[in-house]
Amino acid sequence: MVSQGAGMNWLPDFKSEYPRVLIIGNFDGVHLGHQKLVQLALEKRTGFDTLVSVMTFEPHPSIVFAVKNFLLVQDYESRYACLKQSGADEVLAMPFTNGFSQMDSREFIRFLKDVIRPEAICVGFDFRFGHFGAGTGAQLQAEMNSANVPVYILPRHEILGQKVSSSRLRECLKMGDLQTVESMMGRKHFLTGCVSPGYGIGKGLGFPTINLNFQDLPLALAYGVYLIRASVLDEPEIKAIANYGVSPSFHGNEKPRLEIHFPHQTTGPWVDWSIGVKVKVEFERFIRPERHFSDPEELKTQISSDIGYYEEWF
Repeated sequence: MVSQGAGMNWLPDFKSEYPRVLIIGNFDGVHLGHQKLVQLALEKRTGFDTLVSVMTFEPHPSIVFAVKNFLLVQDYESRYACLKQSGADEVLAMPFTNGFSQMDSREFIRFLKDVIRPEAICVGFDFRFGHFGAGTGAQLQAEMNSANVPVYILPRHEILGQKVSSSRLRECLKMGDLQTVESMMGRKHFLTGCVSPGYGIGKGLGFPTINLNFQDLPLALAYGVYLIRASVLDEPEIKAIANYGVSPSFHGNEKPRLEIHFPHQTTGPWVDWSIGVKVKVEFERFIRPERHFSDPEELKTQISSDIGYYEEWF
């Protein structure tokens, strides 16, 4: 049985005294279906002091279970930012460990009752929980209703007859189909990465770059060249061009990263983006897939061609 003390170890900053409407799920990509779930919770809260709380899991369960070829839509920081932009008051990021994954459905329900103590719960139509996903929304509804905690189950969300889901987002991102991604998210796709050291190759070619790492997370983003907007904290966005991938023409990184170039700009806020600075990147357009070039001159010619798309956009 999960004790209250154990629950507080999972959520050390959790303040149990606040009334809450709880939403539970992975919310990878925070698409329109996820956003409707947040809106449902906002409608169900009983007072202005009632928090809309999102319980999600980090790392994503599919990473813990080593699901083959699994990719994330977003890094966790961007996911939490989107949830709060959608109207959530707080995000409860549960550390999803092997131990936590062993918790059966009844034990998870006891944890909700004894530790979280919500006044209502909202979940999606396909919500599963507990060991091997044995628990269902219907079970949660029955168990929590007996404790006078209503459980609201949101029907599936569709656009033009197509299910809106994190799985579809991943497939579209892998194809570079940002237009469909935007239609399912209701916004531009964005990620948050940290400035990391580079090899100086772009600078040597005459195209200096800022390099971003996304916590080495496996991201569902097509390798290739994009038009982007980059920004730090509350600074204005800066239009740029970027390549996401492993730089196969030179060193061939083991882990992909984003290399950002600011064409025709010798100075700007980005000059002060030191190692470790967090940068938000909004993806505007996919230009072409990443490819191998036989020599530096061929690569320089292609980069100049890519910048033509930037100039038209700018």
